[in-house]
Amino acid sequence: MKYEIKKWDKKNMIILILGSCLFLILVIFIFGSKVETLIHNFYAKAEAYNQPLGTETQYAKAEAVLTEEKEDSEDNFTEIIDPQIAWQRDIPADIKNVLFAYLKSEDGSPYGFVNDRRPPKEIIRYGTFSGINEQDKTANNELAIILREKNAIGNDRERVLVICYDDRNYKYNILYNELFYNKLLIKTYSTSDQLPSEASSLAEFVSPIHQLIQIKTNSQDTVYLYYDEEFDSMVRKTFHQEEAEEG
Repeated sequence: MKYEIKKWDKKNMIILILGSCLFLILVIFIFGSKVETLIHNFYAKAEAYNQPLGTETQYAKAEAVLTEEKEDSEDNFTEIIDPQIAWQRDIPADIKNVLFAYLKSEDGSPYGFVNDRRPPKEIIRYGTFSGINEQDKTANNELAIILREKNAIGNDRERVLVICYDDRNYKYNILYNELFYNKLLIKTYSTSDQLPSEASSLAEFVSPIHQLIQIKTNSQDTVYLYYDEEFDSMVRKTFHQEEAEEG
């Protein structure tokens, strides 16, 4: 009797093992290609950065690349970006995300890119305004841009947006947003010896990693923006034409 029980147990064990193997093979067949694709994509992105896997920065960058590809493939930006205009087309994807969200918002929807005869270098400027990225110790690539009210009737209405990188939350955001009732021109300064004489009092606030933004208006007033690290904000300083002439 003992021998028959052992023989029966062994037979069932073999059937159980074979059944488990067949089930595993079926699962791999159905889901294996998807899992392999996900793993391949992740490691491909990681290798592109030539950085060890598993670090917080690595995962954040890999996720950003995948997000960028998804958004580009869905043509999310075609409503606001003209692919025939190089300076619009070449805006980095992470900054495009911020612009897209703003221009689709209630506050930003009346505005669009400047499309008159002003040269691109006077309506869009890249620079480093908020300093060094503390995660990888590189200078932040940030943007100052003029947006103009669409279908404006009467007075000019233009906005200046400054989009900076938040290295604590791994994302770009709008650090400064102001409406002007004038046509505008912008310029950046990275050293104090470049500053116009009217702005000499701001020399201590300008450096290659904290560039100063100049906003010229057709009312002859000039606005300067510089970064305040303590409050994580842009500080505004206005010089009126009469003050500049007296100086």
